[in-house]
Formats: sequence, structure tokens, C-alpha cells
Amino acid sequence: MRRLAPGRDKSKFLILGNIPTELIDTIGRWEFSAWEEENLALRRELALPPTAKWYTVTGEASALQLLLSLLKQYIHQLFPTSSTDLTPSFDTLALGLAEYEILPGIVVMGPKILSTKQYQIMLRAVDTQLDLAALLGKAKRECILKYQDKTLQINADPDL
Repeated sequence: MRRLAPGRDKSKFLILGNIPTELIDTIGRWEFSAWEEENLALRRELALPPTAKWYTVTGEASALQLLLSLLKQYIHQLFPTSSTDLTPSFDTLALGLAEYEILPGIVVMGPKILSTKQYQIMLRAVDTQLDLAALLGKAKRECILKYQDKTLQINADPDL
């Protein structure tokens, strides 16, 4: 571990844990804006929050398929000139297609098998004007009201 220069009032501090050397150097120099800019640039490159919005959707296969179908309908209503084949079927995703772009900047990933009946897909939105959170909420409400499907759980920006 590197030694840090004392503060202006000659106080000292101790850093414990598995801290990256770059962060220790940043703390020692008090250059937090440079650290934050580098960190944000890396997160932008990897499409991680806060530069991208991520959503996990958990439920039974039929519920996830219904949600994808509803998203397809909503997107087609908003963008009538876009392709009618915007979303893959859940079965297509289950065959191993890791990522599927439903619109520029919006990607569906998965599914991840959680149990014999529970699956999880992830959606990522980067640089898009589309309010994906609102569309997901609308689709979930429709799944509950029209189809009595209460298995869907949607979480925004999970820990990545």
C-alpha cells in the first residue's frame, strides 16, 4: 500500500480494503474530478449506469414472451415505419441469442434461467429518446390487468 501525503492540517488518514491503486493516488492528490471523468468514460464504453439505463425483467417464460410482444406493439405504435419484427420470440432468445437490438440503442439480453419456471431477461437503453421505463410499466400493467399474469418483476438499474 502506498503512503499518502498528510492533509493541509497535517492530519493523516488510513485506507483499508482492496482499493485500486489509481483511486488511492487520486485521494492522495485530491483530484476527484479526473477520477470521476475516467470512471464515467469507462462506464460509457461498457454501457453501464449512469450512462445507460438497465432493466431486469423476471418471470415465467410465457410472461416474458407476453412482455416482449407488448413492447413490440408499443414501439410499432410510436414508430410505425420501423420493422414489424422488432423483438425476438422468447424461444429464439432461449436458443442462445445473447443480444437482440429491438431499436437503435435498446437491446434485449438473455434469458438467464433462475429456476425451472423463472427466467430473467435484461434490457439496456443507451442514447435513446424512448422512455423504456414507461413502456415496461405499461406492459406490466397490461399483463396483470388483461392476462392476469402477476409473475413479472421489473427492476431498474440493477447492481452491475
